Amino acid sequence: RLTSREKMILLAMVQGKDNIVEWDALFDLFTKYDARHDDAEVVSKRAIEEIVSRLRKKLRSIQLDDDEAAIKSVWGAGYQLCVKVKFSN
Repeated sequence: RLTSREKMILLAMVQGKDNIVEWDALFDLFTKYDARHDDAEVVSKRAIEEIVSRLRKKLRSIQLDDDEAAIKSVWGAGYQLCVKVKFSN
């Protein structure tokens, strides 16, 4: 199971050009999310890194040992999804 924030990041990567989501887009995404939920907490870069780390672990648990990493860091940009994802209800 993914948390709502993990799902948001995954969906943002799926929708991004070349499956990349940039840092600015992540900050904007969480700012809008928090504003809708009356949460005044600002999401830091470190908090986003923690969410991505948990998402990587969850994806790794369903991958084969020789599969490439599902999410890669893109230096100076953000994160890239490197596997195909199928969403279901």
